Amino acid sequence: MLNDHEISKAIEAGDISIEPFNVNRLQPVSYDLTLAKDIRVPREDVHTIRTREWDDYRPGTKYYGTVPSWGPHTTGREIGPRGWRLLRRQFILACTREYVKLSPGIAARVEGKSSLGRLGMAVHITAGFIDPGFEGQVTLEIANLAPWDIELYEGMPIAQIVFEPVTPPQRDYSKTGRYQGQTGPTESRYKD
Repeated sequence: MLNDHEISKAIEAGDISIEPFNVNRLQPVSYDLTLAKDIRVPREDVHTIRTREWDDYRPGTKYYGTVPSWGPHTTGREIGPRGWRLLRRQFILACTREYVKLSPGIAARVEGKSSLGRLGMAVHITAGFIDPGFEGQVTLEIANLAPWDIELYEGMPIAQIVFEPVTPPQRDYSKTGRYQGQTGPTESRYKD
């Protein structure tokens, strides 16, 4: 992974772009990302999300789930000036204020901040990897795993991004990515 002076050199060379960039957020081997005001909360009327149709255990039958066809499963909200109370065991989609752009020779990972992890908050469920060639705001899958509520505020340091040099792939994310150029917290496009 790249250290602080290698991250600075990659930014100067245009291999990494972070907008807005604040040198005070540069850490020894990462950069601190901050929370944007836009979030998405799960819809209360969605109880099951069907990711595919599959054969049931009995031959000749299909399981189709109990929900209408695939569609929006979250509702847009904003973190107000008094913050957002992330309820115990609640899940939301959020995003970083920063718009990140990677060259085909750089991959990245988003990791939680240890101070928030020690409070019981996860900032990504499994989607911490960012492909070479990606650009956009980073969507965060925030979950409060704690038995208490946690207050979130726009602009708070929420995650850190770690950069890794890679041999450029034949087809980078700018050619293959379904979330390329995303702004705001973006719902799953699993069925696309």
